[in-house]
Amino acid sequence: VHEVVHWHTAGYKSLYFFAYSLVGWLEPGRLLFWVNLYHVAICLLLSWQYYRLARDAGLPKRWAQGFILLHALLFGNFCFSFFRYYSLASTAFAQLGAIVLIRLTITWAKHHRRSLEPQRHKEPTGLKITLCPQRLRGSISDRIRLIRGFIARLLSPLTLHLSLFLSALCAALLVVNNHVQGLGIAALGCASVIAWKIVRWPGPRWKGWLILTTLLTTGSLAVYYGWPRSPKFEAVAMEPHWLTSWQGLNFFPPDGTAYPRSIAILGMMGVLNLLAGIYLCLRRQMIGWLTVGPILLLALPLTAVPLADNFARGHKEIITFTRMFFSIPAGLALAALLRELILRRQARARPSRFTLHHSLFSLPSPFTLHPSLFLRFRLSAFVCLLSALLLFTILPASHPWQNHFWHALARPPADLSFTQESAELAQLVPVPLHPSPFTLLSSSPRHPSP
Repeated sequence: VHEVVHWHTAGYKSLYFFAYSLVGWLEPGRLLFWVNLYHVAICLLLSWQYYRLARDAGLPKRWAQGFILLHALLFGNFCFSFFRYYSLASTAFAQLGAIVLIRLTITWAKHHRRSLEPQRHKEPTGLKITLCPQRLRGSISDRIRLIRGFIARLLSPLTLHLSLFLSALCAALLVVNNHVQGLGIAALGCASVIAWKIVRWPGPRWKGWLILTTLLTTGSLAVYYGWPRSPKFEAVAMEPHWLTSWQGLNFFPPDGTAYPRSIAILGMMGVLNLLAGIYLCLRRQMIGWLTVGPILLLALPLTAVPLADNFARGHKEIITFTRMFFSIPAGLALAALLRELILRRQARARPSRFTLHHSLFSLPSPFTLHPSLFLRFRLSAFVCLLSALLLFTILPASHPWQNHFWHALARPPADLSFTQESAELAQLVPVPLHPSPFTLLSSSPRHPSP
């Protein structure tokens, strides 16, 4: 509506001005309170979407809640937390839309997978109508109910796909109108879910891996030889060595151009998260593919060339290429791996976990947990928590460790927190000296000149 908004380079990001519009009518003294409340609300929305993502990916309720705490500590860049830095920007809304798109893809993949699985101990799949003479001789309402149920069962797949399509369209519009990078983040996450679905193709295990390898190789060769690159592609992507010789993202060599920016987002804990994701990938688990899939896709020209060419065409800084790593849920693979290890240990100890007393009716509790086994589990949990605490506190936040834990504890200096200015502005009464549509408010100088 306002033409002045479009003068700004980020004018297309509609919700960039949403937070400022909400607090524009407030008194200066109450501004920080309501801004903090808005910040908390956005962080809760992001956390809720990541919690639902973990639940859709297979984590139980308690483990998904633990992942949210870990994610809040690890998700960010080299000098800021994602939640604290982007809460007042439209990037938070774009990230919300990206996570919604990934969750919708998971819903579609799970539904389609159930339809492909062979039905055991059941009749062959197909539409079979059985008409009961008693029902046909019933009332008209019974006949209408029978026909309505038949139509609902017939149209249920179509209704599901239509609802998924409409929801995905709304989420994509939310992303496009706030930050276009969310489309790349969503595309990497959705492609990772599809890769998981292909790997779990019905039949022998090697069949799914063969299909996935063939698709990635064919697509990468087609993009490498057939993608129409812009004239500035060489200067933007190849000469600074952002891409490898096969034109995938060159993030692995420590002395490379892309490595500092890549490790700044991943962090050392993110590297451990990737190792856990590789293990889960080999076990064909979705959480593993959500973690490793974006790295695998960015290492291939199938994904790296279109993204780098887009940066070259748009005259943008290619360092924002590494923002695509925001598609990796930080700490999700670590939480899933820890849960799997605990379950395996419990399964191995299950035969000797309980002692059955001779007289079941003479004791209030016939089963007694072995004290040694109970202490062993307590000790294992204590060792895991102590190790995680040591890693969080010992690893520095500087390069190359990039420990994002300190972002949650960081406090801005007094001259950047706006608290003193807010208190001073609350005491000022704007009285213009002459008729003017503008009012200038100024705080007292910190170091007045003599």
